[in-house]
Amino acid sequence: MQQQEDLTGERIITLLFRRRMNQGHIARALDTTQSNISAKIRGRRRWYYDEVVQVARVLETSVAYLTGEVDDDAPLRTVEQGEEWARWGSNPRPAD
Repeated sequence: MQQQEDLTGERIITLLFRRRMNQGHIARALDTTQSNISAKIRGRRRWYYDEVVQVARVLETSVAYLTGEVDDDAPLRTVEQGEEWARWGSNPRPAD
């Protein structure tokens, strides 16, 4: 389990850097302190699932990426999101 938590911490650090964010962004989203987030990232405290979900939202990625299930950091889209984008990009009127 420690390896997975280490991987989660590494991926969070990488995404924070890529997104030009810091641990404070995550701390505010989780209503906790930056030092608590630091301890979690370093593996000194455990992540709870609901926290990982919130972190994924803040970093615009998926829980699957943060936990090592997938290697692509793109957020997973739901069917509803895909349908919304399809409607947004469609043009049902003739272009006459």
